[in-house]
Amino acid sequence: MKINDDRKIQISFNQIKEEGTMILLTVRQFVPKDGRVIGKEGEFDRAWFRLSNEETNQTLDYSMLNKIELPEEYQEFIPAEEEEDAPPFRNTLTYIAGALFLESSRGSPQWVFESYKNVLQAKDFRESGKDAAATLGELYARANAEFEQQQRVLADAANALKKSLEEKKQQQLEAAKKAAKQAKGGKKGQKKEAEEEPGEAERAASKLDSGEGENE
Repeated sequence: MKINDDRKIQISFNQIKEEGTMILLTVRQFVPKDGRVIGKEGEFDRAWFRLSNEETNQTLDYSMLNKIELPEEYQEFIPAEEEEDAPPFRNTLTYIAGALFLESSRGSPQWVFESYKNVLQAKDFRESGKDAAATLGELYARANAEFEQQQRVLADAANALKKSLEEKKQQQLEAAKKAAKQAKGGKKGQKKEAEEEPGEAERAASKLDSGEGENE
Protein backbone atom coordinates (compact mmCIF):
# COMPACT_ATOMS: atom_id res chain seq x y z
CA MET A 1 0.00 0.00 0.00
CA LYS A 2 1.41 3.36 -1.03
CA ILE A 3 0.55 6.82 0.27
CA ASN A 4 1.58 9.68 -2.04
CA ASP A 5 4.53 7.59 -3.26
CA ASP A 6 6.56 8.73 -0.23
CA ARG A 7 5.32 6.06 2.17
CA LYS A 8 4.92 2.40 1.35
CA ILE A 9 3.78 -0.58 3.40
CA GLN A 10 4.73 -3.95 1.93
CA ILE A 11 3.22 -7.19 3.23
CA SER A 12 4.59 -10.67 2.49
CA PHE A 13 1.44 -12.77 2.36
CA ASN A 14 3.33 -16.05 2.01
CA GLN A 15 4.40 -15.78 5.64
CA ILE A 16 0.82 -15.53 6.92
CA LYS A 17 -0.93 -18.90 7.20
CA GLU A 18 -3.56 -18.51 9.92
CA GLU A 19 -7.08 -18.69 8.51
CA GLY A 20 -9.31 -15.78 9.51
CA THR A 21 -6.46 -13.25 9.54
CA MET A 22 -7.64 -9.74 8.77
CA ILE A 23 -5.38 -6.86 7.69
CA LEU A 24 -7.11 -3.50 8.06
CA LEU A 25 -5.78 -0.83 5.67
CA THR A 26 -6.06 2.64 7.15
CA VAL A 27 -4.68 6.13 6.57
CA ARG A 28 -4.63 8.16 9.76
CA GLN A 29 -4.45 11.91 9.91
CA PHE A 30 -1.23 12.84 11.70
CA VAL A 31 -1.19 15.69 14.19
CA PRO A 32 1.93 16.55 16.25
CA LYS A 33 1.54 16.49 20.03
CA ASP A 34 2.14 20.23 20.23
CA GLY A 35 -0.84 20.79 17.90
CA ARG A 36 1.07 22.63 15.22
CA VAL A 37 -0.09 22.41 11.63
CA ILE A 38 2.16 20.59 9.18
CA GLY A 39 2.56 21.88 5.65
CA LYS A 40 0.94 24.76 3.86
CA GLU A 41 -2.76 25.17 3.24
CA GLY A 42 -3.90 22.97 0.38
CA GLU A 43 -0.62 21.03 0.28
CA PHE A 44 -2.37 17.71 0.91
CA ASP A 45 -5.46 18.32 -1.19
CA ARG A 46 -4.30 15.74 -3.70
CA ALA A 47 -3.21 13.14 -1.15
CA TRP A 48 -4.00 9.59 -2.25
CA PHE A 49 -3.47 5.94 -1.43
CA ARG A 50 -3.04 2.96 -3.71
CA LEU A 51 -3.15 -0.79 -3.07
CA SER A 52 -1.12 -2.76 -5.58
CA ASN A 53 0.57 -6.06 -6.25
CA GLU A 54 4.33 -5.44 -6.24
CA GLU A 55 5.07 -8.50 -8.37
CA THR A 56 2.63 -7.69 -11.18
CA ASN A 57 2.36 -3.92 -10.56
CA GLN A 58 -1.42 -4.38 -10.75
CA THR A 59 -3.47 -1.72 -8.96
CA LEU A 60 -6.15 -3.28 -6.77
CA ASP A 61 -7.57 -0.07 -5.31
CA TYR A 62 -6.95 3.66 -5.60
CA SER A 63 -8.53 6.76 -4.13
CA MET A 64 -7.83 10.41 -3.40
CA LEU A 65 -8.56 11.33 0.20
CA ASN A 66 -10.51 14.46 -0.67
CA LYS A 67 -12.88 12.31 -2.77
CA ILE A 68 -13.95 10.30 0.29
CA GLU A 69 -17.03 11.86 1.82
CA LEU A 70 -16.68 13.14 5.39
CA PRO A 71 -19.43 12.74 8.01
CA GLU A 72 -21.98 15.56 7.86
CA GLU A 73 -21.50 16.51 11.53
CA TYR A 74 -17.71 16.55 11.33
CA GLN A 75 -15.90 19.25 13.32
CA GLU A 76 -12.14 19.51 13.23
CA PHE A 77 -12.01 21.08 16.71
CA ILE A 78 -14.53 20.20 19.42
CA PRO A 79 -14.80 22.66 22.34
CA ALA A 80 -14.20 21.26 25.82
CA GLU A 81 -17.48 20.93 27.73
CA GLU A 82 -16.28 20.49 31.31
CA GLU A 83 -13.43 23.01 31.43
CA GLU A 84 -13.84 26.31 29.64
CA ASP A 85 -10.12 27.09 29.61
CA ALA A 86 -9.16 23.64 28.28
CA PRO A 87 -7.97 23.50 24.68
CA PRO A 88 -10.43 22.08 22.12
CA PHE A 89 -10.24 18.42 21.21
CA ARG A 90 -8.56 17.75 17.88
CA ASN A 91 -11.00 15.48 16.02
CA THR A 92 -8.57 13.67 13.76
CA LEU A 93 -9.76 11.41 10.96
CA THR A 94 -8.95 7.80 10.12
CA TYR A 95 -9.63 6.74 6.55
CA ILE A 96 -10.59 3.05 6.28
CA ALA A 97 -9.35 2.13 2.83
CA GLY A 98 -10.34 -1.53 3.04
CA ALA A 99 -9.40 -4.88 4.50
CA LEU A 100 -7.74 -8.12 3.43
CA PHE A 101 -9.08 -11.45 4.72
CA LEU A 102 -7.46 -14.88 4.55
CA GLU A 103 -10.25 -17.40 4.07
CA SER A 104 -10.70 -20.93 2.73
CA SER A 105 -14.40 -21.01 1.88
CA ARG A 106 -13.51 -22.08 -1.67
CA GLY A 107 -11.10 -24.82 -0.63
CA SER A 108 -7.49 -23.69 -0.43
CA PRO A 109 -6.76 -20.50 1.61
CA GLN A 110 -6.74 -17.31 -0.41
CA TRP A 111 -6.72 -13.57 0.25
CA VAL A 112 -9.88 -11.56 -0.37
CA PHE A 113 -9.90 -7.76 -0.54
CA GLU A 114 -12.87 -5.60 0.42
CA SER A 115 -12.85 -1.88 -0.37
CA TYR A 116 -14.60 0.41 2.16
CA LYS A 117 -13.44 4.03 1.78
CA ASN A 118 -15.06 5.12 5.03
CA VAL A 119 -13.99 7.82 7.48
CA LEU A 120 -14.04 7.51 11.27
CA GLN A 121 -13.71 10.36 13.74
CA ALA A 122 -11.48 10.37 16.81
CA LYS A 123 -14.33 11.73 18.96
CA ASP A 124 -16.18 8.43 18.63
CA PHE A 125 -13.33 6.62 20.39
CA ARG A 126 -12.47 9.09 23.15
CA GLU A 127 -13.99 7.01 25.96
CA SER A 128 -12.06 3.86 25.10
CA GLY A 129 -8.79 5.75 24.85
CA LYS A 130 -7.90 3.79 21.70
CA ASP A 131 -7.79 4.79 18.07
CA ALA A 132 -10.19 3.57 15.39
CA ALA A 133 -7.87 0.92 13.95
CA ALA A 134 -7.16 -0.70 17.34
CA THR A 135 -10.87 -0.70 18.23
CA LEU A 136 -11.89 -2.25 14.92
CA GLY A 137 -9.17 -4.88 15.26
CA GLU A 138 -10.41 -5.85 18.72
CA LEU A 139 -14.00 -6.03 17.48
CA TYR A 140 -13.00 -8.31 14.62
CA ALA A 141 -10.92 -10.55 16.90
CA ARG A 142 -13.83 -10.82 19.36
CA ALA A 143 -16.34 -11.58 16.60
CA ASN A 144 -13.98 -14.18 15.10
CA ALA A 145 -13.52 -15.87 18.50
CA GLU A 146 -17.29 -15.92 19.07
CA PHE A 147 -17.83 -17.43 15.62
CA GLU A 148 -15.27 -20.17 16.28
CA GLN A 149 -16.93 -20.90 19.63
CA GLN A 150 -20.33 -21.18 17.94
CA GLN A 151 -18.85 -23.54 15.35
CA ARG A 152 -17.48 -25.75 18.15
CA VAL A 153 -20.84 -25.77 19.92
CA LEU A 154 -22.64 -26.68 16.69
CA ALA A 155 -20.10 -29.44 15.97
CA ASP A 156 -20.55 -30.87 19.49
CA ALA A 157 -24.33 -30.76 19.11
CA ALA A 158 -24.12 -32.49 15.72
CA ASN A 159 -21.87 -35.22 17.15
CA ALA A 160 -24.20 -35.71 20.13
CA LEU A 161 -27.22 -36.00 17.81
CA LYS A 162 -25.38 -38.47 15.57
CA LYS A 163 -24.41 -40.59 18.57
CA SER A 164 -27.98 -40.51 19.90
CA LEU A 165 -29.39 -41.62 16.53
CA GLU A 166 -26.85 -44.42 16.27
CA GLU A 167 -27.71 -45.65 19.79
CA LYS A 168 -31.43 -45.50 19.01
CA LYS A 169 -30.87 -47.43 15.77
CA GLN A 170 -28.88 -50.06 17.65
CA GLN A 171 -31.63 -50.38 20.26
CA GLN A 172 -34.24 -50.83 17.55
CA LEU A 173 -32.06 -53.47 15.88
CA GLU A 174 -31.64 -55.37 19.15
CA ALA A 175 -35.39 -55.17 19.83
CA ALA A 176 -36.14 -56.49 16.32
CA LYS A 177 -33.72 -59.40 16.83
CA LYS A 178 -35.28 -60.21 20.20
CA ALA A 179 -38.81 -60.12 18.77
CA ALA A 180 -37.79 -62.37 15.86
CA LYS A 181 -36.19 -64.83 18.29
CA GLN A 182 -39.30 -64.91 20.47
CA ALA A 183 -41.54 -65.44 17.45
CA LYS A 184 -39.35 -68.30 16.24
CA GLY A 185 -39.42 -69.90 19.69
CA GLY A 186 -43.22 -69.64 19.85
CA LYS A 187 -43.62 -71.47 16.55
CA LYS A 188 -41.36 -74.30 17.73
CA GLY A 189 -43.43 -74.70 20.92
CA GLN A 190 -46.68 -74.85 19.01
CA LYS A 191 -45.27 -77.50 16.67
CA LYS A 192 -44.06 -79.59 19.59
CA GLU A 193 -47.46 -79.42 21.29
CA ALA A 194 -49.14 -80.42 18.06
CA GLU A 195 -46.91 -83.47 17.74
CA GLU A 196 -47.46 -84.58 21.34
CA GLU A 197 -51.25 -84.14 21.36
CA PRO A 198 -53.14 -86.90 19.35
CA GLY A 199 -55.42 -85.74 16.61
CA GLU A 200 -59.23 -86.29 16.44
CA ALA A 201 -58.88 -89.11 13.93
CA GLU A 202 -56.37 -90.95 16.09
CA ARG A 203 -58.64 -90.66 19.15
CA ALA A 204 -61.63 -91.96 17.17
CA ALA A 205 -59.66 -94.94 15.86
CA SER A 206 -58.48 -95.71 19.36
CA LYS A 207 -62.06 -95.72 20.62
CA LEU A 208 -63.21 -98.09 17.87
CA ASP A 209 -60.39 -100.51 18.57
CA SER A 210 -61.25 -100.47 22.22
CA GLY A 211 -64.97 -101.08 21.54
CA GLU A 212 -64.41 -104.05 19.23
CA GLY A 213 -62.28 -105.77 21.84
CA GLU A 214 -65.05 -105.48 24.43
CA ASN A 215 -67.75 -106.98 22.09
CA GLU A 216 -65.67 -110.07 21.49
